[in-house]
Amino acid sequence: ERQLPKLHTRVRFPSPAPNIFGSPFASPRSLACVMVAILLLTPLAANAQVSQPIPVSPHGFVVETGKSDTRITLTETGRGVIVDIVSPSGIDRATIRRQAGHWPPEVRIRLHLAGLERFKAGNQAVEIEWSVSSGPSHHTTTTLRTATGVSAIASDNPFWASVKLGGENARPDRFEIALPTKLFEYNPPQIALSWVNFFR
Repeated sequence: ERQLPKLHTRVRFPSPAPNIFGSPFASPRSLACVMVAILLLTPLAANAQVSQPIPVSPHGFVVETGKSDTRITLTETGRGVIVDIVSPSGIDRATIRRQAGHWPPEVRIRLHLAGLERFKAGNQAVEIEWSVSSGPSHHTTTTLRTATGVSAIASDNPFWASVKLGGENARPDRFEIALPTKLFEYNPPQIALSWVNFFR
């Protein structure tokens, strides 16, 4: 019998595609996974903001708070608007910007707090501060800050406004202030508010 010569067969496998991404670890598949992770995390990062402007279109205002747990509700009245503020931490700030052409005749602030060591309301030129003592008399002091300095004001000053206390068992849990119309004399674009229930 004639023996046939052995055939040596070499199998050639295709070589991997060249890596055009620079790093040997940055394969197309790994980069695709990274892109998917970025797309999934982007909405979470967008929602992690501390404060978001709260549009209040029916009343013509936009309200922005400093803390995310502060809740502000606007209610229309026959003369203007009531701004109800619920602040769990007791310390925060807010900005009210008008979208309408003019402010209403009355803007009444209603703070749902157990105390009011300090409440400020101001425009770009002046700032008014109210302070209610925690004693039985609940004595109220009002000061005015202008470019020339700070001074206490009384009821004969057009920037003065009284503080109305509400609550049960002689312990106030609500403070209501009708902001003086003098504060809106030049139709400012916004009003800045800040409050502290008790000094820490």
